[in-house]
Amino acid sequence: MKNQFTTKNQSVDKVFTIIEYMSDMRTPLKLLELSKGIGFPSSTTLRLLTSLMDRGYVYQDQETLKYSLTLKFCRIGDSVKSSLNITEIVHSYLLDISNKTGQTAYFAIEQDMMLVYLDTIKGNGFQTITTKRIGHVAPLHAAGIGKLLLLNYSESQLMKLIHSKGLPRFTDNTLCTYESLKMELEKISKQGYAMDDQECEEGIRCIAVPIKDYSGSIIGGISISGSTDQILPEKYEAFLDILISASEAISEKLGYKI
Repeated sequence: MKNQFTTKNQSVDKVFTIIEYMSDMRTPLKLLELSKGIGFPSSTTLRLLTSLMDRGYVYQDQETLKYSLTLKFCRIGDSVKSSLNITEIVHSYLLDISNKTGQTAYFAIEQDMMLVYLDTIKGNGFQTITTKRIGHVAPLHAAGIGKLLLLNYSESQLMKLIHSKGLPRFTDNTLCTYESLKMELEKISKQGYAMDDQECEEGIRCIAVPIKDYSGSIIGGISISGSTDQILPEKYEAFLDILISASEAISEKLGYKI
């Protein structure tokens, strides 16, 4: 017998089904369109819509009779966003990643067209990696997480980055031309992860995966870094499984639909 306190409330579940469907459709909907789309009877849909209208979350245009979500959701979203400390959410996952892989784990975001490291957990075989300490910055084009963040860039933004920051060389492996960087980004977009194979520092290899928010935008990334004799090609798949599992869990907490 189910505990009365843990049984799912079907009315609440249906309300959120309506909200999420209206949000996904991105256009005002008539009652029949909405009820058909979510598979609820019109009477049930109308009852729930009326409750949402009474609370100011849904608006009905009196001329078209179509329903829309209101900007009240923006106020709630802004409130949640302002109180959300992403670094705190990520930290426990970095600990788990470092423990499972034995490598140093990182969390970084973009700021002023540079990569900024916000958290790091030292691995068993930790080495001093000069560009990857908390608060330090690294170039987007030469770092695993940085290249993931470049997937957000349009052609004009990418050209602006090159004009403003350049594509400086750090090792023989650094991508220093627009053509090579563009090819790398296309590859990353298809495979869903990025590598820094001795592009920032000789002898250091990195595997990075993205963190996405509710809009699907890449807002940062997590990665592991270690020496080339620690992060070997035959270990990539196992490391990626751990990283992707963590990134999906973090992204889901930020509202991203997997």
